[in-house]
Amino acid sequence: MTDGAQLPPQQSAMKRGVVKQALSGDALVLLGPSGANGLPQEMTVYLANISAPRLAKRPTDNSPGQPDEPFAWEAREFLRKKVVGQQVNFVRDFIATSGREHGRIYIGGTSMETAENVAELGVAEGWLEVRPGKQVDEQTQKLLDVQEKAKSSKKGKWGVDEADYQKHVRDIKWNVEDPRALVDKYAQKPVKAIIEQVRDGSTVRAFLLPDFEYVTIMLSGIKAPSAQSIGETSAQPFGEEAKFFVEQRILHRDVEVILEGTSNQNFMGSVLHPRGNIAEFLLKDGYAKCVDWSIGIA
Repeated sequence: MTDGAQLPPQQSAMKRGVVKQALSGDALVLLGPSGANGLPQEMTVYLANISAPRLAKRPTDNSPGQPDEPFAWEAREFLRKKVVGQQVNFVRDFIATSGREHGRIYIGGTSMETAENVAELGVAEGWLEVRPGKQVDEQTQKLLDVQEKAKSSKKGKWGVDEADYQKHVRDIKWNVEDPRALVDKYAQKPVKAIIEQVRDGSTVRAFLLPDFEYVTIMLSGIKAPSAQSIGETSAQPFGEEAKFFVEQRILHRDVEVILEGTSNQNFMGSVLHPRGNIAEFLLKDGYAKCVDWSIGIA
């Protein structure tokens, strides 16, 4: 991702952390050392000299939103599936004038020499595009060589005719006009989903697949303390810990959800990850309590 003029880093920087989420095909959030509150500090990093298409923006009262750029979802999904939840090394190449850190992400291997360069993998698959700066160094030249090979092999977007680009733009249903009808549509059967946001320990937002319905789900039968939100000075006791507990396990992960009912325009439901119902784990670890009004739904 390019981001204006480049400022040389004051010192060579390498950071190690677990990937929390993939914001796009070229931006990641890493979890670093613990902060004063005992929770890991977050840092957003960008792949140097790489450009990914922009993902759709949700419409708001003040903005109509915007659709995906073609292949934005494929690029994000490549990165998400490759690195979310994984331990990686980030090698900073430069800091942009905006303050954003740009560099390389390495995953796997027993050393830096045997680890995989994530940007190279994305370029090789044809989902990420190289955006060289004014000077092409050895690393950038290698990316350009990988890109030429991807183009000649018609990998990813390079194998799609421009006339078909619109087929690679999601039709997102940001607002479900009749929540009850959607509950009836899925008939309390598990639906594949990706958790896009954890609002607090018992409330998540997700895309239902393959139709891309964007839903807010309150976990049936439980209530976790509120986490800090925009405009608020603090969270309820253990609210941030409960949120982090859930983020660690299901944020940007493939899950199944069961829509079990509605409350106003939100959904009541269960989120199932490979080890079971996330609500049960919250209760077992003391991050949530049962609530009478929705326990009969679960």
